[in-house]
Amino acid sequence: MHNTAYDEALVYAFAAVTINRTHAYSTLHGNFAGLMANLIRHSLKAYREGEINGYDWEGGGLGHLPVNIKQVMTCIFLGICMIPFGQFHRSFSILREAITIIQTRDVHRWRTNDDPESRRKVASVLTALETDLPMADTSIPAHVDLGFRRLIHLYLIQDETFFAHWRVQHRPRYPAPDMTAGWIESKQAQLDDSEVGTAEAALFQAQGLGSLTEFQQADLVITRI
Repeated sequence: MHNTAYDEALVYAFAAVTINRTHAYSTLHGNFAGLMANLIRHSLKAYREGEINGYDWEGGGLGHLPVNIKQVMTCIFLGICMIPFGQFHRSFSILREAITIIQTRDVHRWRTNDDPESRRKVASVLTALETDLPMADTSIPAHVDLGFRRLIHLYLIQDETFFAHWRVQHRPRYPAPDMTAGWIESKQAQLDDSEVGTAEAALFQAQGLGSLTEFQQADLVITRI
C-alpha cells in the first residue's frame, strides 16, 4: 500500500468491504461502523491524492491519468460500503466513476470473436450482456464459480426488451414494444429455469466440492425476486 496512492486507496477500500461483507447490516454499528467509515475516509483521501499527483504542477500542464483495474475495484468497493450508511447518492456517483474508467478502455466495445479476453469481462453499462459468460476461473473453489455463473444467468434475463419496458415505466416517451402475456410468461419460464442450478449445487456438495455460501444463496434469492 506504500507503492502508490492508488494502491493505498485499494487496500483501505478492500479492508472496508471485507468488514461490510462479513457482518450483517444489523451488526454494522458501533465499533464496526466507525472502523468502516474511517477506512472509507482514508481510501477516498488516498484515491483523490492519486489524481492530484497526476498533475504536472511545475510544468503547468496536466499529467497522464493512469487507468487500471485497481481504480475500478476501489470505486466498486467504496460504492458497496457507502450503502449501509444511507449514502446512496455517493455510492451511485462513485460506481458511475468505475464505469467511466472501464469505458475509457473501450471494454464495452470488445467482442468474443475479436478478442478471447473479452470472455473474462462483462459489459460496462446497463445493457444486455453481449460478451457471453466469462471463462471458468480455476483459481477459486468450484462451488464459488458455480454460484457466480448462476447469478450471471439470472441477470441475462434482463435483455434489451426488458430494459425497454423498464424505461418506458419511468419515461413514457421512450419507445418500447407491446408488453404481451406471452413475453411475461417467457420471462417467468427463464426464472424457473434458473432453479435448475439448484440440482447442480447439490451435486457439488455430494461430491465434496463444497456448497454455496450463505451470501451466495442470499444473492441468488434476492436477485431472483
